[in-house]
Amino acid sequence: MKCEVIMDLLPAYIDNTCSPESKLLVEEHLHDCAQCRKLFKESTENVEAKSYDYSDTYANLQEKDLLLNAKKNIRFETIKKIFKVIYTVIIGLNILGIIVGYLSIKIGYDLEYPRFYFGSLGLKTYSILFIMFMLPLLCSILGKIILSKTNYIKSYGWKIILNVLALLISIMLSLASGFMLVFVTPPLDSFTNSPNNYLHVGNDMRKYEAIYKNFFPEKVPDDAENIDYFYRKYNGLFETTSRISASWSLPEESYEYYKQIIEKNSTMNEIEANKYEIYLSGYTYPPNLKLNFEFNDEKKELKYTAIIEKK
Repeated sequence: MKCEVIMDLLPAYIDNTCSPESKLLVEEHLHDCAQCRKLFKESTENVEAKSYDYSDTYANLQEKDLLLNAKKNIRFETIKKIFKVIYTVIIGLNILGIIVGYLSIKIGYDLEYPRFYFGSLGLKTYSILFIMFMLPLLCSILGKIILSKTNYIKSYGWKIILNVLALLISIMLSLASGFMLVFVTPPLDSFTNSPNNYLHVGNDMRKYEAIYKNFFPEKVPDDAENIDYFYRKYNGLFETTSRISASWSLPEESYEYYKQIIEKNSTMNEIEANKYEIYLSGYTYPPNLKLNFEFNDEKKELKYTAIIEKK
């Protein structure tokens, strides 16, 4: 309140003829303004005491502070209700995101042997995914707990600041988690190099089983040596590639037997020396499936490869 206004109200205040509201304004100003307080003192030195009691000033100010704090508390309780609704929505969306993320990886990615493509990270697939998708949920729950405990904080300003920060962090982490789920999820791999898992593959490769099982031997030959086998399904944002590769060396007789099976039952188009693209008779090939066959007469080695690429 400006000093000029208080000076206009002082005569009525001294005579105790002003309204309670004006009286409270004058008292509050006198409490804070030394200049007006001096003027008030000079104005009342030679005036007979009225029904005015200067000690009421502090009592009235305390009453006003209590009223203002009560209004702030009521306002904050309304804000708390709004925050609780927002947190509930965020928590619900995070739970839904976790379910969708799990299903997209379990069903959509079809990982027979799951791991991150960047295996050098040294962390298990589901451990990283758990942290990635659970952190926003845990942060939102923590924010809701903070909201319920703010009654212990007396400062109205700090209550608002603390809860707004917690809410913003929850929202930002939730948006970041959703963005990573859709756009930035690291490439995933389904990989095994164990001959015990020979031809145990994902659904995308398995649907061409009738073709590649007439190309690959039914099992790893009993007399095979130097066995090298792997199955890998790479899952990127814009590309999925599945590959089966099996190679081994054989004794002369077995080597010629398995080599002649391919030569008799397929059309062989040479890609490079001793490496051929294979077309089995009686099958219509999908455009994304390739069968390659390699042999080395000196080492008596055979190599079978099946590749599916989707972009």
